[in-house]
Amino acid sequence: MATYGGGIHLAEKMPDGSLRFISAANVWREHPIGRFNKLRHITEDTQGNIWISSTAGILYIQGDFVAPEHMVFHPISHEQGNAGSLNYNDVHMITCTRDQRIFAATYGGGINEIIRDPDASFRCVPFTHKHGLISDIIYSVREDTEGNLWLFTAAGLIKFRDLQNQIFYPNDQLAFNMHFSEGISATNGEIIVSGTNRGILYFHPRQIRPSGFSPRIFLSSLRVNNEEQTPETLTTGLDNSTHITLPPRNHSLQFVFSALDMTDTEYIQYAYMLEGFDSSYRFTEGTREASYTNLPAGKYTFRVKSTNNEGVWMDNERLLSIEVLPAFTETMYARALFALCVAGVFITILYVFTVFYRMKERVRNEELLAELKLNFFTNVSHELRTPLTLISGPLEVLLKEENLPAKLRNSLAIIQKNSDRMQRLVGQILDFSKIQGNKMKLRIQCTEIVTFTREIVSYFTTLAEERNIRLSFATEIPDAYLWIDTEKIEKVIFNVLSNAFKYTPDHRAISVGISGTKETVCIEITDQGTGIPLRKQQQIFERFESLADKEQQSLLSSGIGLSVAKELIEMHQGSISLQSEVGEGSTFFIHLRKGKTHYAPDTEYILADLDLKSELHTPSEEDIREPQTGTDVLKLLIVEDNYELKNFIRQIFQETYCIVEATDGKQGLEKAFSHLPDLIITDIMMPVKNGLEMLQELRKDERTSHIPAIVLTAKADMDSILTGVRTGADDYITKPFSVSYLQEKVHSLLTRRREIQEYFYQTHIRGTAHTKESISGLSEKDAAFLSKLDEVMNRQISNETLTVDDLVSYFTLSRTNFFHKVKSLTGLSPVAYIKEKRMQRAAVLVREKQYSIAEIAYQVGYTDPHYFSKTFKLFWGMTATEYAKEPEKESFTG
Repeated sequence: MATYGGGIHLAEKMPDGSLRFISAANVWREHPIGRFNKLRHITEDTQGNIWISSTAGILYIQGDFVAPEHMVFHPISHEQGNAGSLNYNDVHMITCTRDQRIFAATYGGGINEIIRDPDASFRCVPFTHKHGLISDIIYSVREDTEGNLWLFTAAGLIKFRDLQNQIFYPNDQLAFNMHFSEGISATNGEIIVSGTNRGILYFHPRQIRPSGFSPRIFLSSLRVNNEEQTPETLTTGLDNSTHITLPPRNHSLQFVFSALDMTDTEYIQYAYMLEGFDSSYRFTEGTREASYTNLPAGKYTFRVKSTNNEGVWMDNERLLSIEVLPAFTETMYARALFALCVAGVFITILYVFTVFYRMKERVRNEELLAELKLNFFTNVSHELRTPLTLISGPLEVLLKEENLPAKLRNSLAIIQKNSDRMQRLVGQILDFSKIQGNKMKLRIQCTEIVTFTREIVSYFTTLAEERNIRLSFATEIPDAYLWIDTEKIEKVIFNVLSNAFKYTPDHRAISVGISGTKETVCIEITDQGTGIPLRKQQQIFERFESLADKEQQSLLSSGIGLSVAKELIEMHQGSISLQSEVGEGSTFFIHLRKGKTHYAPDTEYILADLDLKSELHTPSEEDIREPQTGTDVLKLLIVEDNYELKNFIRQIFQETYCIVEATDGKQGLEKAFSHLPDLIITDIMMPVKNGLEMLQELRKDERTSHIPAIVLTAKADMDSILTGVRTGADDYITKPFSVSYLQEKVHSLLTRRREIQEYFYQTHIRGTAHTKESISGLSEKDAAFLSKLDEVMNRQISNETLTVDDLVSYFTLSRTNFFHKVKSLTGLSPVAYIKEKRMQRAAVLVREKQYSIAEIAYQVGYTDPHYFSKTFKLFWGMTATEYAKEPEKESFTG
């Protein structure tokens, strides 16, 4: 029994004559009562399978069960996205036909035929209003003796065999304008009975015969490209035509047709197809129109047929032959011409590709040659940087001597001048290498370009006087502020001016002028030199191209200066150009844009100049000198494979610090572990183990992770600097470097370390608020060490027998390494650290006023209250009683 609300029940007759009901409440634990509780109908097919209709779908029970408890329920319902599932879940009735077909009548989804596939799964094929039914609400279904299905719907009665064979009997055609209700229908094979709003309707299916009237199809209208075709545009009227010809590019057609039946026209259905375009008939949905777009040229046949007013398809098909003429581009001649054009284009592309490949191969060879040159120059430049450091460093020291003879000072100044020139040349080659590798980065800052250019021009005043060259500077604007990389723009202007002096004979003139517009500033450099031939002006900014002509072989040039200048200017989104006449001279124009919106979003901006000469000073003894005796002398570890450079660095610092030396990364690692220095200065490129590998191991080891390090290297690009910083370098100095700059960096790092110690002491030991911002600089390993030390001390603070050895036992360090690390990170020896922590905890307990002095003494590890009181007074400068009366202060809470 199917119940509406209680699911399915089975009545079993017991031996004593009573009835036992089996349901989901006792035997059928697998019955999905939660979903399938509102059942409408139950039936059995010819194979003994049970089909149950419900508001949530269908329950199917295979008929091969032996006992009720062995029944298996298979739900069939709608699944989102599955076209083969039940299209609507509210099922009113299931009909099992004599030819073993299963149909489900739904309340809103028409009728579904349920087909069992070979894999035992079910597939549902729907027949709905879209497919021609007059209504999707079907109350019940009955089969007559001829195999026809009679569907009782909300819109009337349907005699259904398949989509092509169905007859409609709308409500308004039935007696008394009857409407069917949800009441179940019944049949004895001869008569079908159903409930209606007017009572019971019964009929003999055999006695109901379809109408044989076949209406004629009338073609009433044809629109071509949205234009109505009239008898004037057609040879005859449309309905009388059997063939029409359309000119080219008429690719949109719309037919209007109707069946000449004057009664119940709303129940007439139409099917049409355009033979040659459609593969099957299309069925209309309440319309009498057929539309086609994007029709290619060709011959077609339009076919249309209809049902009568009872929905019976009739043999009344109407034909119309249509020919769409092709445009010239669609003819064989056009296709042949197109094929010839394609072949011509293909041959041309093949030729161009061959030429391009040859040019590409030549360019590749030239680039390979240029790369070999550049690699050679770059490698040589790297090798030159260390000797240049050993030249410029001692020179700087010597020139600081006040009692230097004037003649010697002049000679040293000449050496320094040429050393600086060599450094610029080396830097120029390395800059070019970085530009070619896309590693050059801009560091933009706001600069007053007039003053900036005037200072560069002033560098050449002495040279101009020596050669009797009139050097002038003029500007049309008083000042102009540009966002530029000053170092790179200085190189550009310096290079152009150097070339001007190189190729300008004595007793001539060189002028520098500045002009500006609203958007740009132009720096104009004019000389009265030899000029540049027109054939070389196009190539002058290419790499390895020299300004010198064949007649000027004595003026040697590397040919990369102007190439670098052009690259640097273009990095600023500017331009550099020239005008020149042989024998008259040349003028270079450098155009720079105002503002900074033209730079990339990731451009680095500098808010202030970094002028080492003006902002950095050589530290006095008061700044960096520490006592020369005892353990307070700071140790510096110098790791450098170049003997001369290592000795020079040692000479700089040996009067102030205790120096430890190593020649490679492996030896440096051993010295760091054995001496535990306060700071490490290391090179990168060294034998056995390089500086970065050494730093990685030092940072991983708990004994040395806190030691600051400065890296010295010839690699000045930002990527190399970032690699060094990520490895653990605290600072990165490129060769050649300033002595004062290195001294200041060492002093700054050590000062920073003392500030970290002071910060930790004030915040973690003293517990007082720090007036400065939080100081960063500790590695994760060092922070973890201090955190663990703090945690251990808090746990052991009441231990009166606590010693330094007890603290050491919690760490994988020797007593010496532990002492050095605690001293380096906190500024206190381990004994002083224990005392500080105890006194801080005692101060907190005194403030709380909950314990006596003796109890506080025991809680912080003192067994003698008298000794504790004496120690407290010495530490805080007052007795515990006086301290408790003092105004409240922030203190360490542990």
